[in-house]
Amino acid sequence: LSVLAKCVIEAKLSQSMILYQLFCGLYILDYFFYEEFMTST
Repeated sequence: LSVLAKCVIEAKLSQSMILYQLFCGLYILDYFFYEEFMTST
């Protein structure tokens, strides 16, 4: 998130950074959605 904040401050937000942050967020949300399955094996 700090790299994202720096890009926003410098007004150099690229499409690849937006996609990277989006997919990282989806990965984290997916983990918490399936956390029971991850920790029970």
